[in-house]
Amino acid sequence: MAWFTTEIPIQEGPYKFRGLPGLILKISDNTNSHSFTLVGIQKLNNINSKTDNFVFDFGTYQNISQEKYKQILEEFRKDPNKAIRQTLSDMSEINDNGKIVNKNDYLREREKRIKEEMKKSNNPLELDLLKK
Repeated sequence: MAWFTTEIPIQEGPYKFRGLPGLILKISDNTNSHSFTLVGIQKLNNINSKTDNFVFDFGTYQNISQEKYKQILEEFRKDPNKAIRQTLSDMSEINDNGKIVNKNDYLREREKRIKEEMKKSNNPLELDLLKK
């Protein structure tokens, strides 16, 4: 269900929800397990262009297909340490927040922590990302 106002003629909303004839103020699914509510509007002075993403600015990015994204996500779920393991391949110890630790111990604890977080965060908005 979506609530929007035509008094603010911007066809935007949270996440990927947009296209209504006004600004989306609140939107939720039927079970209310996902709900977004507008809590404020702020004028930003440092937007360089209309395509700037001022909410999630992570620097450079690469466009990929939805299928490639699903593949990367599935690989991360199976092996959350894959990329960092390649980076640390020539090291036996690493600096973990100022403490020198065994690389294998660090990777084991990191994988455990990430997998526990993934279990806690098991209510994705994109249900098709759960499908294999």
